[in-house]
Amino acid sequence: MATEEAMGCGGVLRDEEGNVRALFSGPCDAIDADSAELGAIITALDVIIEIG
Repeated sequence: MATEEAMGCGGVLRDEEGNVRALFSGPCDAIDADSAELGAIITALDVIIEIG
C-alpha cells in the first residue's frame, strides 16, 4: 500500500558494455525527493565498492 509518506530508492548498475552488474531497491527514510536520490547514490557507491 502506497502512502504519501513512503519513499523508496533503487537503481541498476551496468558495466561499460551495458550489462547489468547489480540491482538494488528498497525503502528509504528520505524526507523529500532530493534526499531519496542522494540515498540511491550512496547505496550505489556502496554496491560498487562491494562488487569491485
